[in-house]
Amino acid sequence: MHLFYQYSRLLISIVLISTFLFSCKNNSKQETLTQVDSSLYKPKYSDRYKEIYDTIQSEFNSLKAKVDYMPKEFVSINEGFKHIMFYWDTYFMNRGLLRTDTLKRMAKNNTENMLFMVQKIGFVPNATMSWGMNRSQPPYLSMMIRDVYDASQNKDTAWLKQNFKLLKKEYAFWMNGDKAIEDHRTPVKGLLKWAHHCSKSEVLAFYDQIKDRFNFPKDTTEEVKIKMVEPYISEAATGWDFNPRFGNRCPDYWSVELNTNMYVYQKNFAYFVKELGLKGEPDWEAEAENTKALINKYLWNEERGLYMDYDYVNNKFSSVASLITFQPLFFNLASKEQAEKVVSNLKLFEYEWSVTVCENTNQKTIYQWDYPAVWAPIFTLCMVGLDNYGYKEDAKRIAYKYMDLIAKNFVNPMPLEVKNGNETLKRKFGRLYEKYHVVTGEIYDPEYPSMEMMDWTASAYMEAYQYVNK
Repeated sequence: MHLFYQYSRLLISIVLISTFLFSCKNNSKQETLTQVDSSLYKPKYSDRYKEIYDTIQSEFNSLKAKVDYMPKEFVSINEGFKHIMFYWDTYFMNRGLLRTDTLKRMAKNNTENMLFMVQKIGFVPNATMSWGMNRSQPPYLSMMIRDVYDASQNKDTAWLKQNFKLLKKEYAFWMNGDKAIEDHRTPVKGLLKWAHHCSKSEVLAFYDQIKDRFNFPKDTTEEVKIKMVEPYISEAATGWDFNPRFGNRCPDYWSVELNTNMYVYQKNFAYFVKELGLKGEPDWEAEAENTKALINKYLWNEERGLYMDYDYVNNKFSSVASLITFQPLFFNLASKEQAEKVVSNLKLFEYEWSVTVCENTNQKTIYQWDYPAVWAPIFTLCMVGLDNYGYKEDAKRIAYKYMDLIAKNFVNPMPLEVKNGNETLKRKFGRLYEKYHVVTGEIYDPEYPSMEMMDWTASAYMEAYQYVNK
């Protein structure tokens, strides 16, 4: 009887342990399901993918524009902005244009127009019109030059040499502090902050522009207005206008993308020097390694396993994680171990309709660059970053989700009507839009109605389409 009792206890223990291990295995699989296998995701609109891809190439051809103040014909973001170029939009648009043989020339034209702005005013503006000339945007000009140069059949070193000089002029805009148009210096040499160079009248005009969005007082002193609104102007220079990453104190932060991009500039400079056989240049590889070390020291949050913006005034990380954590993976700055931790946190951003720009922190203020918004360039950073480090199934899965998001609203845009002031805008079938909702899969209209958008929405779709079909 005693032996039977012992045997029974042993059998029960084995069953319980097996059940526990099976449960753990299943729970583990369930927890990581969003980072395992793209085959578990079934595309919803695959019968429309090619149609959208072909439409995009045709539309890009129809958006060629020429203005008096630019030397080259360029590709605009949509019919309503045919006279304007935007800085970081152009980089992500070029990624799409360079994928089509008939449009590669336009990517070069776009790049040369950006270089023309550096020659003319010393930097690349946010936008090539009055309100966009008092700040820049995320710097991507060195990447644009390298992409165009590397994509050409016969590498034009004369073109590269001429433009390298202008590119170093733009680099000085970011790095030279009080000698430059804006001062981006911070307490740690080599790490930069966002800035602007608005006049007093421009600052006050910006206050009037956004006061209703953020419930600023309508009647107060100019001094108070300037103090309240200046951080928002610097935030507009990030391209994420506006977002919860910086707690409405943008100049007090080191941002992930600005400092990562400076690392890429230095790496590209080292490449250009080698291509051109130049002598007497700084040791750009050493500069890049120094910047990389600073990024990993201050902007890598080991506790959360994410690259995050850092509040250097209060010595703490941002309270909001964002998909910009993939910027260092996009540009191959992260280590294999860091990439693994970042990818394990993909679940913070991934939903049914691809990836949103920030984790959901239940913000009281509605920001257009926050959960639940899907924005094309940040999706691209994520997809390419995943692929760079071998997470190809994850990259394919979010690519399919993004294409389904675009296709869903290409076939049946929702909401079909949206208020824009006193007007009611009616959405058209067969179009692409600026921003989308990661949960509902609809067009995302707060803070303002999402406009029809080719630009980076189309380029991101082209890149995703080619990625899943290669």
